[in-house]
Formats: sequence, structure tokens, C-alpha cells
Amino acid sequence: MTEMETRRADFQLFCAVVVQAAGSGGCAGSLAVGQWDPIRITLHLQNERVYEILNAIVAQNGRAIWTVTASNLASVPQCCGLWYIYPLEEPFKSVVSDRLVRMPQ
Repeated sequence: MTEMETRRADFQLFCAVVVQAAGSGGCAGSLAVGQWDPIRITLHLQNERVYEILNAIVAQNGRAIWTVTASNLASVPQCCGLWYIYPLEEPFKSVVSDRLVRMPQ
């Protein structure tokens, strides 16, 4: 991925996972435009685990964090997917901070 907006990079990763898992030739969906600052990232990764790619996406972005939303493809919520990348800006920042504080140790 070269000079790609964070949300689009996230969507392309999700589509790659869905296509590989389902063996289908495509992925459909929509992007919520305007939720993020237009931070562009560049990644050159191959044969990496999904969490490693997500870590690279949020590291390149510099103002984001990702979290798991489902443990496997069979339990994927209709709204989201297996993970979600949150921008560390309001209102998301306070929600993420509250959840991290309340996590069991």
C-alpha cells in the first residue's frame, strides 16, 4: 500500500482476509468518509499476520489504536468485522481511554 488513507488501508486488509477465508473473488462494503483526518500511510508488508499489519497501520497513522471485535469469522458482527481502528481524537479518544482503564488486569 502506498500513500493510502488509513480507513482505506483498513478496508483493504479486511477484504483480503474475507477473500482468503471464504475463497471468493471479491469483497463489498463502504467507507465512512470524513471521520478521520486524511492521514496517509505507506506499508510494504508481505506474509504478515493480520495483527502485525494492524499494528503497522496504527503506527504509521500515529493517532490511532485498534481493537478486536470478534474472535473468528463465524462470529463477525454485521456492523464491523473482526477488528476496528479508532482514531485517538474526540469523541473516540475518551471512549477508548475509559475502556482501557476498566479492563481487568
